[in-house]
Amino acid sequence: MIRSSNRPSTNFISTGARFNRAPLAAALLLLMSVPLSAIAADRPCVNPDGTPTSPSPGTNLGNEGGVDNSTCSSGANAFGSDNIANWVANAFGRRNTASGGNSNAFGTNNVSSGERGSAFGWGNTASGEFSSAMGYFNQSSGLYSTAMGSYSRASAMGSIAFGGLLDRDGDGIYNHTPLDYTTSSGYYSVAIGGGAQASADLATGVGAGSIATGDSSIAVGGYYDLNGNGVVDSSDMTLASGVASSAFGPATQATGDFSTALGYINSASGEYSSSVGTENQASGDNSSAFGYENRATGQSSSAFGNRTHASGQASSALGYASTASGRVSSAVGVLNHSSGAESNAFGLGNVASNNHTSAFGYSNTASGQRSAAFGYKSVASGPDSVAMGGWLDDNSDGLVDPDEVTLASGANANAFGSGAQAKGDHSSAIGTGTLATGNASAAFGPKAIASGGLSTAIGPASTASALQSAAFGSAARASAAGSSAIGSSAHASVADSVALGSNSVADRVSTVSVGSAGSERQIVNVADATADTDAVNLRQMQAALGGVGGITMAQVQAVADAGDAVTLADANAYTDAQIIAAGSITPAQVQAIADAGDAQTLTDANAYTDASSTQTLSDANAYTDSQIIAAGSITPGQVQAIADAGDAQTLADANAYSDAGDTQTLQTANSYADTGDAATLQSSNAYTDQQVARFNHGLDEFRMEMDDRFHTLDRRIDRMGATSAAYAGLAANTAGLGGANNIGVGIGSQGGQQALAIGYRRAIGARASVSLGGAIAGGESSVSAGAGFSW
Repeated sequence: MIRSSNRPSTNFISTGARFNRAPLAAALLLLMSVPLSAIAADRPCVNPDGTPTSPSPGTNLGNEGGVDNSTCSSGANAFGSDNIANWVANAFGRRNTASGGNSNAFGTNNVSSGERGSAFGWGNTASGEFSSAMGYFNQSSGLYSTAMGSYSRASAMGSIAFGGLLDRDGDGIYNHTPLDYTTSSGYYSVAIGGGAQASADLATGVGAGSIATGDSSIAVGGYYDLNGNGVVDSSDMTLASGVASSAFGPATQATGDFSTALGYINSASGEYSSSVGTENQASGDNSSAFGYENRATGQSSSAFGNRTHASGQASSALGYASTASGRVSSAVGVLNHSSGAESNAFGLGNVASNNHTSAFGYSNTASGQRSAAFGYKSVASGPDSVAMGGWLDDNSDGLVDPDEVTLASGANANAFGSGAQAKGDHSSAIGTGTLATGNASAAFGPKAIASGGLSTAIGPASTASALQSAAFGSAARASAAGSSAIGSSAHASVADSVALGSNSVADRVSTVSVGSAGSERQIVNVADATADTDAVNLRQMQAALGGVGGITMAQVQAVADAGDAVTLADANAYTDAQIIAAGSITPAQVQAIADAGDAQTLTDANAYTDASSTQTLSDANAYTDSQIIAAGSITPGQVQAIADAGDAQTLADANAYSDAGDTQTLQTANSYADTGDAATLQSSNAYTDQQVARFNHGLDEFRMEMDDRFHTLDRRIDRMGATSAAYAGLAANTAGLGGANNIGVGIGSQGGQQALAIGYRRAIGARASVSLGGAIAGGESSVSAGAGFSW
C-alpha cells in the first residue's frame, strides 16, 4: 500500500487531465482520512481472464489514490477503494477491476478485462476488446460491442444492447432468464429496449420485448398482451425471424424470409410477404395483406381493405369481406367471392364459383364453367353461359323469386335483360322477362317464350312452344311442330302450318294462311309462274281462261259451219236420190230444181249456222220440203221422213262435238288452277324457311361476337392487373434508393398475362425529383410521368 504522502497531490488534480478531477479528489481525500486500522490489504493482481497473475507483481507499481487499491504496472491508475488496475489501465471507485490493456473501470464492482474496454456504473463487465458496458449489470463481451442500461448483453462483434429487464409474467418479480435481458448476440446486431433480442447477424430489435432472430432482420415495436393474461407470450412480441425480414409495430411478426410486417398485430410468414395495417396476415410466399384483418394465404396473393381473404395462388381480394380462393382469381368490392380458377367477382355480393367465371355488379352469380354474370342478381349457371340484366318483380311483392332474376342455366346459354332466362342448352333469351327453355331456342323481346327445341320467338309476348316452331311479332304463337306464326297475334296451331299476317290462323296441316275465317286477305304483287309448282297470278289466270273462251267461240263455230255444210250436202243428195227413184220426174228436172234451191239453201244455212246449229237444220228442211212439194211428184209425208232422218244425224254430230269440247275445256282449267295453288304454297314455305334460317344465322353470329368480346375484356383486365403489379414492383425497388439517378424494372403477371415496366427517376437536389416510366403487356401499353417537390 502506498501512503498518500508518497503521491504528489498535483498529479491527482492535474489541470491537464481530460476531465475535471476536483470532485473526485475531494472524495479521495475523505477516503484517505479513514484510520489505517480500518482499511484491509490490497487485492492481488489478476490477468484479463480473471486468474491471479503469476508470478505476482507488486500491487503498488502505478498511480494510486485511496485505500487498498492495486496498481500492477507502472502505467496503471487506481483511485478509490479496492480497485485493481493492470497494464496501462484505469480503475476508479470501489472494487473495480481494469485488467485489460488500456481498459477503464469506473464506479462499483465493474470489470473491464478486454483490451481498451470500458466498464462504467455498477456491476458492469466489458470483456470484449474495444467493448463498452455502462449502467447496471451490463455485459459487453463481443469485439467492439456495447451494452448499456441494465442487464443488457452485447456478446457479438459490433453488437449493441441498450435496455433493461422485462417482467414477462407481469408479477412484478424479475426472473432474470435470458429472455428477460436485453440481448444483442448477432454480428453487428442491435437490441434496444427492455427484453429486446437481436440474435442474428445484422439484426435489429427495438422496443420492449422485440425480437430479431433472422439475419439482417429488423423488429421495431414492443409487445402487446393479446389475451389479457398479463403474461408476455410468444405471440405478443414484435418478431422478425426471417432472413432480411422487417417487423414494425406492437405484436407484429415477420417470420418469412424477406418478409415485412408493419402496423399493429400484423403477421408476414411467407417468403417475400408483406403485411401492413392492423391484424393482417400474409402467409403465402410473395403475398401481401394491407388494411384491417386481411389475410393473404395463397402464394403471390394480395388482400387489401377490410377483412378480405386471398387464399388462391396469385389471387387478389380487395375491398370489404371479399374472398379470392381460386387460382389467379380476383374479388374486388364488398362481399365478393371468387372461388374458381381464374375467376373474377367485382362489385357487391357477387360470386364467381367455377373456373374462368366472371361476376360483375350486385349479387350476381357465375357458377358454370367459363360463365359470366352481369348486372343485378343475374345467374349464369350453365357452362359457357352469359347472363346480363337484373331483377324483374313480376308479382310486385318486393321479394326476389327464382323466376324473376336473369338466368342462363343451359350450356352455352345467353340471357340479356331483367328477368330474362335461358335454360336450354345453346339457348338465348334477350329482353325483359324473356324465356328460352328449349335446346337451341331463342326468345327476343319482352315476355317472349321459346320453349320448343330449335324454336324461335321474336316480339313482345310471342310464343314458340313446339319443336322447330317460329313465332314473329307481338303475341304471335306457334304451337305445333314445324309451325310458323308471323305477325301480331298470328297463330299456327298444327304441324308444318304457316300463319302469315296479323291475326292470321293456320289450323290445317301443311297449309299457309294469310288471314282467318271472316278476315281473308289477298296476296298481291305475285310474279308470273315459271315452274310447274309456282303460284299463278290473276293475269296468268285470265290469259288461261281467255284461251279456253277462244276455243268455244271461234273453233267451235268453225266446226259447226263445217258440219252444217256436210249436213246440207247429204240432205240434198238424199232428196235427189229419192226423187229419181220415184220416177215422177226426170233427173234433169230434179237437177234444175236443186240448182235453183242450192243457192237459197246455202244462204239460209250460213245465216242459221251463225245463229245456231238447230236453226240451220230447220231452214234446210223447209227448203227441201218446198222444192219437193213444188215439183208435185212426192207427198209431204215422204219429204218429212227424209228430213227427220237427216236432222237426227246432224243433231247427234253437233252434240257429240260440243260435249267433247266442254269436257276438254273444264279439265284444262282445273289442271291449271291446281298447279297454281301448289306452287303458291311451296313458294310461301320456301320464303318462310329462308327468313328463319337467315335469322338463326344472324343470332349465331351475334352470340359468337359476344363471346369474343367477353374473352377480349377478360384478357385486357388481366393485362391491366399485370401492368399494375409491374408498376408496383418497379416502385418498391426504387423507393428510398440513394443517388441522383434511379432506374427500376418491374415484372407482373395476372391470369396468364405478363407485363414489363421500366422507370427512371432523377433527383434534383434534396427537394425535387422527376420520373418517367412505361409498361407493356401483350398488345397493351401505358406511360407514366411525374414530378415532386418539397419545402
